[in-house]
Amino acid sequence: MQASERDRGPSISEVGELTEVGELTEDGPALRDAMTAAQRAADDEAAANSAREMLRMGTIQALEPDDAIGPHLADGELVHALRARAILKAPGEDRALGYGGTLYLTSRRLVHLGQVMVTV
Repeated sequence: MQASERDRGPSISEVGELTEVGELTEDGPALRDAMTAAQRAADDEAAANSAREMLRMGTIQALEPDDAIGPHLADGELVHALRARAILKAPGEDRALGYGGTLYLTSRRLVHLGQVMVTV
């Protein structure tokens, strides 16, 4: 008995053509999660390349400081980027999950605000 078109899984050639996350639902959440992570990594790499190019040209935009970082900025210090939900963990630290918070790139330093404040 032959399986109907609707019941069969994607062929090898069709799998190669699928690029959208979630289209390969028959392969389960592990593949879908791996594809999502790979896409996130590719997006991060593209953003990093763009930021490096802006730095080479000497043009990096400043963001409006939010209420969390504002009180911690020195006179003339600008916020250039932030990463919400950043996890910091010191090497050799026993705390398994690290410390959650927001990471700010300013014109003078890196500042992590959250469970603990870390400035570099």
